[in-house]
Amino acid sequence: WMALHHNFHPRQLYIFKRREHLLDLEIARADLQQRCQQAKELERKQRCLRALNYFLVRVAHCLLCITLLATSILLWLQLRDSVDISYYVVFSPLFGFEVFFLIGSCITFTIYFQRSTAGWTFYWNRL
Repeated sequence: WMALHHNFHPRQLYIFKRREHLLDLEIARADLQQRCQQAKELERKQRCLRALNYFLVRVAHCLLCITLLATSILLWLQLRDSVDISYYVVFSPLFGFEVFFLIGSCITFTIYFQRSTAGWTFYWNRL
């Protein structure tokens, strides 16, 4: 390297090397900042997925218990001839739960199929 730049003054070589070093430092800082932003974004998406998972599991369990209770009460009233309603009405709470479950499944599979996009790939396999 010294043979290539033998016509330069040592101070000029020092300045040149210092600029080169500062440029490397700047590139390293920019890379670190980009990785930090990417990690924050991935953490935000992971929190959203955890919240969605918590919501779907807890609400689905609660809604299933309520619909089974309502269906059993309506079926009990229907079999005792206390009320005269069709079996569509008796089993309508279960149909409502299935609609909720279908919507929740659509949301979940939408997120699942977004794995292939660049924003979701990095952390999905860590969940």
